[in-house]
Amino acid sequence: MHKLSTAILMISIFMIPSMLSAQPKMEFQHSYFDFGYAPQNAELYHDFWLKSAGDKELVINNIKTGCSCTRAPLEKDVIAPGDSARLKIIFSTGRYKGRTFKRPIIETNEGSDRRQLTIIAQILTDQDSMFPLAVEPLMLEFMIDSDNSKRVKEMRITNVSDQDFELNLVESPENLLSIEFPESIPAGRTAVAVVRLTDKALSSEFKNSFTFELNDEDQTRYTVGIAGRLGTPTLKMNY
Repeated sequence: MHKLSTAILMISIFMIPSMLSAQPKMEFQHSYFDFGYAPQNAELYHDFWLKSAGDKELVINNIKTGCSCTRAPLEKDVIAPGDSARLKIIFSTGRYKGRTFKRPIIETNEGSDRRQLTIIAQILTDQDSMFPLAVEPLMLEFMIDSDNSKRVKEMRITNVSDQDFELNLVESPENLLSIEFPESIPAGRTAVAVVRLTDKALSSEFKNSFTFELNDEDQTRYTVGIAGRLGTPTLKMNY
């Protein structure tokens, strides 16, 4: 009996540290996203990925966006160890102007510490410069119907600087759009980007955005708002 008690005690001693070390832990692929220049009255979209990096499941208890202009739908609120979940941040720019920050806060079962994400946008009015490019329009509105010709929009991208630039598409909703994007724009020249809706985009009204970046020193970004509506488009904004 004494030997059995001793064996149970030894097993418990080895198990206790293991049990105490089983903790949830959250890691971000990245915790900051810059939309760059963006239009008013648009919805800007970006996906953050939350990873459960501990050895206990991660539970997302709450997400505080700070205002009604920012929404944060979460793919799932319980994440198994080693798994990840998508957190979509949707920022409605409304009548905001200039450099704008939003910092959603994530509360989990990690402990008392709250974790923070950051998004930033330079929101333009129609008088503002978006140097070193001029992008027109910075908001694309599609009319959803059976006319295939209305699935296509063009954007004129003009390099108003004295430097040549390469362009890189950072993020886009592939299920809604296909984008023919110029790889580069010489100084003083204009290029055209062609944006087409997919068949899936015609199933219902939608709002979204896509972001592209220059290879300049500041890695300047531009985010274009998109919307699909039933009936006649009403937004006529040029930037």
